[in-house]
Amino acid sequence: MSNTIDPKMQPSPQSSASVNPGNPLQNGGAPGEAEPEVIYYQGSPKLRGELLLLAKCGSVALVLAALGWLVFANDFFGSYNMIVGLSFWLLAVVVFFLPPLFVRRYRYRVTNYRIDFETGLIGKTIDSKEINRVHDVQFKQTIIDRILGVGTITLHSSDATTPTLDLRSLPEPRKLYDMLKRRVDEVKVKQRVLRVDNV
Repeated sequence: MSNTIDPKMQPSPQSSASVNPGNPLQNGGAPGEAEPEVIYYQGSPKLRGELLLLAKCGSVALVLAALGWLVFANDFFGSYNMIVGLSFWLLAVVVFFLPPLFVRRYRYRVTNYRIDFETGLIGKTIDSKEINRVHDVQFKQTIIDRILGVGTITLHSSDATTPTLDLRSLPEPRKLYDMLKRRVDEVKVKQRVLRVDNV
Protein backbone atom coordinates (compact mmCIF):
# COMPACT_ATOMS: atom_id res chain seq x y z
CA MET A 1 0.00 0.00 0.00
CA SER A 2 1.31 3.46 -0.85
CA ASN A 3 2.09 6.07 1.74
CA THR A 4 -0.94 8.27 2.42
CA ILE A 5 -1.64 11.47 4.30
CA ASP A 6 -5.22 12.71 4.49
CA PRO A 7 -5.23 16.44 5.32
CA LYS A 8 -8.99 16.76 4.72
CA MET A 9 -9.91 14.23 7.41
CA GLN A 10 -13.40 13.55 6.04
CA PRO A 11 -13.96 9.79 6.53
CA SER A 12 -17.21 7.94 6.02
CA PRO A 13 -19.22 7.23 9.22
CA GLN A 14 -18.55 3.95 11.01
CA SER A 15 -20.69 1.81 13.27
CA SER A 16 -21.06 3.02 16.87
CA ALA A 17 -22.25 -0.25 18.34
CA SER A 18 -19.30 -0.57 20.74
CA VAL A 19 -19.03 2.91 22.17
CA ASN A 20 -17.78 3.77 25.61
CA PRO A 21 -19.34 7.14 26.52
CA GLY A 22 -16.58 7.75 29.06
CA ASN A 23 -13.80 7.45 26.48
CA PRO A 24 -12.69 10.92 25.32
CA LEU A 25 -11.58 9.42 22.01
CA GLN A 26 -15.00 8.04 21.20
CA ASN A 27 -17.36 10.51 22.80
CA GLY A 28 -16.66 13.31 20.29
CA GLY A 29 -20.22 14.08 19.16
CA ALA A 30 -23.62 13.41 20.61
CA PRO A 31 -23.92 10.95 23.51
CA GLY A 32 -23.47 7.40 22.24
CA GLU A 33 -22.02 8.59 18.91
CA ALA A 34 -18.50 7.41 18.08
CA GLU A 35 -15.98 9.45 16.16
CA PRO A 36 -15.08 7.70 12.90
CA GLU A 37 -11.48 6.56 12.63
CA VAL A 38 -9.39 8.82 10.39
CA ILE A 39 -6.09 7.63 8.92
CA TYR A 40 -3.60 10.50 9.06
CA TYR A 41 -0.70 8.52 7.64
CA GLN A 42 0.04 4.94 6.59
CA GLY A 43 3.32 3.72 5.16
CA SER A 44 7.04 3.14 5.66
CA PRO A 45 9.84 5.68 6.19
CA LYS A 46 11.07 7.25 2.96
CA LEU A 47 14.42 5.95 1.73
CA ARG A 48 15.57 9.46 0.78
CA GLY A 49 15.45 10.37 4.47
CA GLU A 50 18.15 7.83 5.35
CA LEU A 51 21.08 9.50 3.58
CA LEU A 52 23.61 8.56 6.28
CA LEU A 53 22.68 4.89 6.01
CA LEU A 54 22.80 5.09 2.20
CA ALA A 55 26.28 6.67 2.33
CA LYS A 56 27.63 4.07 4.77
CA CYS A 57 26.26 1.09 2.87
CA GLY A 58 27.36 2.54 -0.47
CA SER A 59 30.90 3.06 0.80
CA VAL A 60 31.15 -0.46 2.22
CA ALA A 61 29.74 -1.92 -1.01
CA LEU A 62 32.36 -0.05 -3.07
CA VAL A 63 35.19 -1.31 -0.82
CA LEU A 64 33.96 -4.91 -1.08
CA ALA A 65 33.63 -4.64 -4.86
CA ALA A 66 37.18 -3.24 -5.08
CA LEU A 67 38.52 -6.09 -2.94
CA GLY A 68 36.80 -8.56 -5.23
CA TRP A 69 38.43 -6.94 -8.25
CA LEU A 70 41.85 -7.07 -6.56
CA VAL A 71 41.41 -10.76 -5.79
CA PHE A 72 40.57 -11.50 -9.43
CA ALA A 73 43.44 -9.33 -10.69
CA ASN A 74 45.98 -11.04 -8.42
CA ASP A 75 46.18 -14.73 -7.69
CA PHE A 76 46.14 -14.34 -3.90
CA PHE A 77 44.22 -17.52 -3.04
CA GLY A 78 45.28 -19.96 -5.72
CA SER A 79 42.52 -22.41 -6.61
CA TYR A 80 40.13 -20.56 -4.28
CA ASN A 81 40.70 -17.22 -6.00
CA MET A 82 37.40 -17.23 -7.94
CA ILE A 83 35.36 -18.27 -4.92
CA VAL A 84 36.85 -15.53 -2.73
CA GLY A 85 36.46 -12.87 -5.41
CA LEU A 86 32.82 -13.78 -6.06
CA SER A 87 32.17 -13.78 -2.33
CA PHE A 88 33.37 -10.18 -2.07
CA TRP A 89 31.12 -9.15 -4.97
CA LEU A 90 28.16 -10.99 -3.50
CA LEU A 91 28.65 -9.23 -0.16
CA ALA A 92 28.87 -5.90 -2.01
CA VAL A 93 25.47 -6.52 -3.62
CA VAL A 94 23.91 -7.52 -0.29
CA VAL A 95 25.25 -4.43 1.51
CA PHE A 96 24.11 -2.17 -1.35
CA PHE A 97 20.51 -3.34 -0.95
CA LEU A 98 20.44 -3.12 2.86
CA PRO A 99 18.95 0.43 3.03
CA PRO A 100 15.73 -0.46 1.11
CA LEU A 101 15.30 -3.52 3.32
CA PHE A 102 15.93 -1.39 6.42
CA VAL A 103 13.13 1.08 5.68
CA ARG A 104 10.73 -1.72 4.70
CA ARG A 105 11.22 -3.25 8.16
CA TYR A 106 9.20 -0.38 9.61
CA ARG A 107 5.62 0.64 8.92
CA TYR A 108 3.51 3.31 10.58
CA ARG A 109 -0.26 3.69 10.80
CA VAL A 110 -1.32 6.95 12.43
CA THR A 111 -5.00 7.64 13.11
CA ASN A 112 -7.06 9.88 15.37
CA TYR A 113 -7.31 6.95 17.84
CA ARG A 114 -3.85 5.40 17.95
CA ILE A 115 -0.39 5.01 16.41
CA ASP A 116 0.58 1.52 15.24
CA PHE A 117 4.32 0.90 14.85
CA GLU A 118 5.06 -2.30 12.91
CA THR A 119 8.54 -3.85 12.66
CA GLY A 120 9.87 -6.88 10.80
CA LEU A 121 10.15 -8.21 7.26
CA ILE A 122 9.03 -11.81 7.72
CA GLY A 123 8.00 -11.97 11.37
CA LYS A 124 5.92 -8.95 12.43
CA THR A 125 5.72 -7.10 15.73
CA ILE A 126 3.12 -4.33 16.21
CA ASP A 127 3.22 -1.83 19.06
CA SER A 128 0.12 0.37 19.49
CA LYS A 129 0.12 3.69 21.30
CA GLU A 130 -3.26 5.22 22.17
CA ILE A 131 -3.65 8.93 21.41
CA ASN A 132 -5.05 9.62 24.89
CA ARG A 133 -1.73 8.45 26.39
CA VAL A 134 0.35 10.86 24.28
CA HIS A 135 1.19 14.04 26.21
CA ASP A 136 3.66 15.73 23.84
CA VAL A 137 4.44 15.79 20.10
CA GLN A 138 7.75 17.10 18.75
CA PHE A 139 8.76 17.90 15.18
CA LYS A 140 12.33 17.77 13.86
CA GLN A 141 13.54 18.64 10.38
CA THR A 142 17.13 19.40 9.42
CA ILE A 143 18.10 21.51 6.40
CA ILE A 144 18.77 18.32 4.42
CA ASP A 145 15.40 16.95 5.51
CA ARG A 146 13.67 20.11 4.26
CA ILE A 147 15.35 19.78 0.88
CA LEU A 148 14.32 16.12 0.66
CA GLY A 149 10.79 16.76 1.97
CA VAL A 150 11.00 14.47 5.01
CA GLY A 151 11.14 14.85 8.79
CA THR A 152 10.87 13.11 12.15
CA ILE A 153 7.96 13.27 14.60
CA THR A 154 8.64 12.21 18.20
CA LEU A 155 5.79 11.14 20.49
CA HIS A 156 6.16 11.28 24.29
CA SER A 157 3.58 9.31 26.22
CA SER A 158 2.77 7.62 29.50
CA ASP A 159 3.11 4.24 27.83
CA ALA A 160 5.17 1.94 30.07
CA THR A 161 6.80 -0.12 27.29
CA THR A 162 7.55 2.64 24.74
CA PRO A 163 7.39 6.09 26.38
CA THR A 164 9.16 7.72 23.41
CA LEU A 165 8.48 6.80 19.78
CA ASP A 166 10.29 8.30 16.77
CA LEU A 167 8.48 8.27 13.43
CA ARG A 168 11.44 8.73 11.08
CA SER A 169 11.75 9.97 7.50
CA LEU A 170 8.08 10.86 7.06
CA PRO A 171 6.89 12.63 3.89
CA GLU A 172 5.05 15.93 4.38
CA PRO A 173 5.92 15.78 8.10
CA ARG A 174 4.60 19.24 9.02
CA LYS A 175 1.05 18.37 7.90
CA LEU A 176 1.11 15.18 9.96
CA TYR A 177 2.60 17.02 12.96
CA ASP A 178 -0.15 19.66 12.84
CA MET A 179 -2.89 17.01 12.67
CA LEU A 180 -1.40 14.99 15.54
CA LYS A 181 -0.78 18.06 17.70
CA ARG A 182 -4.33 19.27 17.18
CA ARG A 183 -5.76 15.85 17.97
CA VAL A 184 -3.67 15.43 21.15
CA ASP A 185 -4.80 18.87 22.35
CA GLU A 186 -8.45 17.99 21.63
CA VAL A 187 -8.18 14.79 23.66
CA LYS A 188 -6.56 16.65 26.58
CA VAL A 189 -9.47 19.10 26.65
CA LYS A 190 -12.02 16.25 26.57
CA GLN A 191 -10.22 14.46 29.40
CA ARG A 192 -10.30 17.62 31.56
CA VAL A 193 -14.02 18.09 30.84
CA LEU A 194 -14.75 14.49 31.81
CA ARG A 195 -12.81 14.85 35.07
CA VAL A 196 -14.77 17.98 35.96
CA ASP A 197 -18.09 16.29 35.10
CA ASN A 198 -17.21 13.30 37.25
CA VAL A 199 -16.43 15.41 40.34
